[in-house]
Amino acid sequence: MKIATLALLGALGAFGATVPAYAEVMTVKCESKDEKEEVCRLPANVNQVVMRKQLSDKDCERGQNWDVRKKGGNDELWVRRGCRAEFEVRYGNR
Repeated sequence: MKIATLALLGALGAFGATVPAYAEVMTVKCESKDEKEEVCRLPANVNQVVMRKQLSDKDCERGQNWDVRKKGGNDELWVRRGCRAEFEVRYGNR
């Protein structure tokens, strides 16, 4: 599978297509306690946030009990209603 992916990326590059590259990737653990909203700070220039591992018994659904929002020019991750999870954050210059 990895060889096929690399071959595809190489072919795209040969035709001048750009493949997004991220400067940094980090894991952020964010946990809602007692059903309350918790806000976890994110680095500057966030490109993508995906949930990688749910830690709670309660479901974690984007837009329902977790998401990312802009506040004061910065991105922040929020969780609520018992959602506890590890999130992969891609950030930096593309």
